Amino acid sequence: MEMDDGLSKAAEKVLREDRGYYFEAYSSLQSHEVMIRDRVRTMAYKRAIELNKRLFQEKIVLDVGCGLGILSLFAASAGAKKVIGIDASDITVHTEDVIQNSPFDNIVIVRSKVEELDELPDGIKKVDIIISEWMGVCLYHESMLGTVLYARDKWLKKDGLLFPDTVHFYLACMEDNKRQSNAFNKWNSVCGFNLNPLLDVIYDEPVQKIINADQVVTDCELIHVLNLHTATSDYPFTADFSLKVQRNSSCNIGGFVTYFDAVFSHCHKPVILTTSPFSAPTHWRQTSFYLRDPIPVQSGDEITGKFNLSQFKHNFRDLEIQINGNHIGQQSGKKFNTRFILR
Repeated sequence: MEMDDGLSKAAEKVLREDRGYYFEAYSSLQSHEVMIRDRVRTMAYKRAIELNKRLFQEKIVLDVGCGLGILSLFAASAGAKKVIGIDASDITVHTEDVIQNSPFDNIVIVRSKVEELDELPDGIKKVDIIISEWMGVCLYHESMLGTVLYARDKWLKKDGLLFPDTVHFYLACMEDNKRQSNAFNKWNSVCGFNLNPLLDVIYDEPVQKIINADQVVTDCELIHVLNLHTATSDYPFTADFSLKVQRNSSCNIGGFVTYFDAVFSHCHKPVILTTSPFSAPTHWRQTSFYLRDPIPVQSGDEITGKFNLSQFKHNFRDLEIQINGNHIGQQSGKKFNTRFILR
């Protein structure tokens, strides 16, 4: 397949590489039920579209990775002239049933990889708006960013809109003493055998889990901003961070936590979809990176260093994360160098 001129590097990467299992995973109704029943996620998109109806009225809308078509239905309800939903998974069989059962006759569902679709239905050359729920765990894991950028480069009008259009990525330190002890005890004795060598594997893998607000012991730093209107990929990225301990009493930093905010800002009434530990939980939860050796800290101590996120060389949908830095505190400081693979 020939590459269109002007396509981003991330889009070209998606054309060159893919994994069938990714689309198979999204063929089950159960995987989509989890997302649709995520009220924070679904209502954020609903509000962003409903509160900005006049941006959608009589417009052509492209829903990238449409799944069961809920975002397409929101767009049609807002008065869109035409809505095109594209998805490469078998879920589209059910999506077509959902659309046929709806009051709208202006929604078209296309079963295809976006990158393999030569043209849009009905001779449409350009669209006014692209909507997509493309974000993955830790923002980029198994994300459809490259696919959204491909669609943007190929079909979005020059003055077109993206929903969402900006994403903010945050880092903080957390404590999780219970998890640290549980990890050790789980493998210390299994049917009388010591499986502690597996602890190395455990600490190399980030954990997707809900982190409570009271577990966050430092300020939360914005370390990365993704602008979907201008991005060519925006990862790998490296960011410096400096996190100050906010606890009044001493505690142990067990690791780091990341979360993101997806922002619908290029509209009349902005809406923010947050995955922050200080807000209602979502199906993304937060992503935790545990240190092998917790760091004892006191109020006012600082954790400084570099955060690097890149594609894992063996699978472009997986991530490699490195967090390296220092503890600057009232007691002796400590250096740490960590590497994680998010599969």
